[in-house]
Amino acid sequence: MTQQDVNGLTINYELHGPEDAPVLVLAHGQGFNLEVWRPQIAAFRDRYRILVHDLRGHGGTGLGADETPSIEDMAADLIGLLDALGIGRVHYAGKSQGGMIGYALALDHRDRLESVTFVATQGVLPDSSTGRIRAAIDKMRAAGDTMEGGADTLLARYVTEDYKTREPEGFAALRRIVAANSVEGYARSSEAILAMNYDDRLAEIDVPTMVIAGECDQPTPPQRMELYRDGIKGARMAVVEGAGHLPNVEQPDGFNRALAEFLDGF
Repeated sequence: MTQQDVNGLTINYELHGPEDAPVLVLAHGQGFNLEVWRPQIAAFRDRYRILVHDLRGHGGTGLGADETPSIEDMAADLIGLLDALGIGRVHYAGKSQGGMIGYALALDHRDRLESVTFVATQGVLPDSSTGRIRAAIDKMRAAGDTMEGGADTLLARYVTEDYKTREPEGFAALRRIVAANSVEGYARSSEAILAMNYDDRLAEIDVPTMVIAGECDQPTPPQRMELYRDGIKGARMAVVEGAGHLPNVEQPDGFNRALAEFLDGF
């Protein structure tokens, strides 16, 4: 475990690959940690310097002092980490919450990005999500300090039955990751997600952009993600067949091809 103090927050991170290679940052989704990027680390580490980190309140990264952090604060976490590590411009790929942070990076820290890839994510949640999310948090809090009590419900929305049956060990590993995270970290990130709205600012994004959707994704189906392909100038899009909300885990070969085809253009 490698950690770096950034603006009063202890961030857990890993670096892989040649020190002189272009840097690729991979940011996980809410409720998970950097472990979900193992298939991509293996696939890309020969040609990229890969940086993965646990988002605040997840994995080995602290909660921080701010009880009401914003998505912009989480983008600043990464910028602080890059500064501490002496890293300038990066290719950034974020899934779900990591993708939401990607919007803040593209809008507020354009000078630090070579490209941005939005994976199974969206820039604003519908109002109907508020009650469901807060009820789920209340239920998890009643069950304990970790997300053990909500892991099965979350994964039922995020992961296809095919993956659960085909890769029982992989599914069990995902469940362990979710269950070990703190409810407080999930709650704080949920409030940040509920407060964001980037959909009205897509035309301001001026970064080479890739959009990757999972064919079977329930929270962010491909039709929802077409908004970002169409709303961001020059954006490209790929749909990973047979994948749900974690296309990089469920169908790593298809995901890696889509990301590589985009990155190979640089």
